[in-house]
Formats: sequence, structure tokens, C-alpha cells
Amino acid sequence: MSAFREVLRRLEKKEDMSGIPGLHYRENGAFVFGGDPLPYNIDALPLPDRTLTGEDRNEYQIDDMKPIALMRTSAGCPYRCTFCSVWKLMGGRSYSRRIESVVEELDKSRNISCISRTMSLFSTRNG
Repeated sequence: MSAFREVLRRLEKKEDMSGIPGLHYRENGAFVFGGDPLPYNIDALPLPDRTLTGEDRNEYQIDDMKPIALMRTSAGCPYRCTFCSVWKLMGGRSYSRRIESVVEELDKSRNISCISRTMSLFSTRNG
């Protein structure tokens, strides 16, 4: 995430892209690597501001569950399924949010009447 923000900042200021961790880019016809990406911290992501979608809340639905809100509790996957790219994108790691962070988001989403578990809420620990 921070690499993306840095790319946007540099594009806006018309600066070069050298030295951005995790970034691959082309310069003078050759690929340049900005170095290993920074460690992924799923808990550093801000909680969604659900007030921004309040007036549309009743339009969100999955099957017959309405209103509903989606909530991300993990990212990545420790398995290497041949049909899936998630393990490759996340370096074969699985990251789970801290329980306190999940509870905080649930608490802030009290006006949502339906919670559906589609993936394991508390799977393997980070790493």
C-alpha cells in the first residue's frame, strides 16, 4: 500500500521512481527493481468509514441477506493451489487481523443486520 501511495506522490510531483521498495518499473528500456517490499501489515489498514455509504445501505445484499457489509479479516493464503494466484501475490503467506481490530470493526457496524462467514475468520497466524 505505501508503495502505491509513493508512486502516486512521485507522479504528481513528476519525480523519478527509483528506490521505491517493491516496485518494478521500466527505465530506458530496462526493468528496474526498487528493492524488497516493506512488510505487509494488515492491521495498518484503516477501518472503512461506513457512514459514507449509509444512504445506500439497504441496497447492499447477498442472496436474501440484506442489509449486509463486507469485512476483511485476513489476506493471503498459505496454500498453493494451481488455479489461484493469491499465494503468489502474497508470497505464500497468510495474514490475519488482530482480534481486537476485528471486534472494533464489528462494534462500529452494529447497524448491519447480517453477518455471513464465507472464509475462516481466524485461520493461521501471520507469516
